[in-house]
Amino acid sequence: MRIVKKSFELYKTHYKLVKELEQEDDLISKIEAGLSSIFLISQNLPKKDTTDFFSHEDFPLSECFEELETSYELMKLGFYKQSMISLRTALDVGLLSIYWTIVGKESKIFIDWLNSRLNTPFKNDKFWKTIISDNYICLFDNKYKLVEEIKSITLSNYVHTKGFKYSNYSTTQRAMFGNIEKKEFDRWFNQFIKIIRIIEILHLLRFPVTVNSTTR
Repeated sequence: MRIVKKSFELYKTHYKLVKELEQEDDLISKIEAGLSSIFLISQNLPKKDTTDFFSHEDFPLSECFEELETSYELMKLGFYKQSMISLRTALDVGLLSIYWTIVGKESKIFIDWLNSRLNTPFKNDKFWKTIISDNYICLFDNKYKLVEEIKSITLSNYVHTKGFKYSNYSTTQRAMFGNIEKKEFDRWFNQFIKIIRIIEILHLLRFPVTVNSTTR
């Protein structure tokens, strides 16, 4: 007989508790606004001609939205570590959205990546130099150190399970002391909002015209 530590009833109970936290602190509107913002930006990347509609240039940002939404649902069900991993993926693919628009949707490396023939670029020096090669992003980064802020996000620790703190085991242990839902929700929410803000800033700097398209 298998030992069951997670069950559908447990998920339902946790989902209900998180919904109460969202309503209690009036956070659900901020979460939904953040998700809507990324979705709308992905649907309003500037198009120069009809071929742009079939270039799939918006794919990375659309995938970013999907990962953010997945993270939200995982967190509500109590999968804290997995929700953080999805946040990390959302950040990475959101950054790729900027990277590929600079490299160019017509470039061979973008087309090869899009068709799964090329590995996703590492966030190395070459990657960051490409990001800040955009003049507006560079000026903003010089003043507000945005790249440093992005690099300081430690969500990769969840991906690589950096000890107890970033493990499923840690979540189980903290549950013994009660009020874990509030603590973990706050931890997730703060990272979620930070990532939304970073992705918004980068895309509005890269495509200032998007401001009008997404605020109508």
